[in-house]
Amino acid sequence: MEILYQHAAREYPHECCGVIIGGKGGGPAEYQVRELTNIQNRLHREDPQAHPRDARTAYQIDPEEFYKIIKETEADQLEIKAVYHSHPENPVYFSQEDEEKALIWGDPPCNYYLIMSIYDGVVKEEGVFRWEPSSRTFLREEVEQEQ
Repeated sequence: MEILYQHAAREYPHECCGVIIGGKGGGPAEYQVRELTNIQNRLHREDPQAHPRDARTAYQIDPEEFYKIIKETEADQLEIKAVYHSHPENPVYFSQEDEEKALIWGDPPCNYYLIMSIYDGVVKEEGVFRWEPSSRTFLREEVEQEQ
């Protein structure tokens, strides 16, 4: 979690984004964080009508970077365990836009999304949202952190 907190603090006041990858069925000690580029500011500059929000209130993972991660995980017998991003100056919640991005290909690329709430450069809260295929929605899940 400390790696995620540091990423969020470095990108603050903009949203950070990335993925957590690991072996199929592997434990937390085997997880790896891949920080990805939030291209929302570029999209907003290029077409503010289509992308009215900038990176302070939205994120868009660089599709080329995401594609490389997908190929890497397939080649190395890994999987994406979670997608993460931060909410600068906002609470943890799974927005309609978050859901739309997660379901861009019909089903999410992984079953978990982690969102961090960051105020004044310090993460104050995190939340995990689990994909529930039967209801086709994301549900907030209580997670105990290892000490």
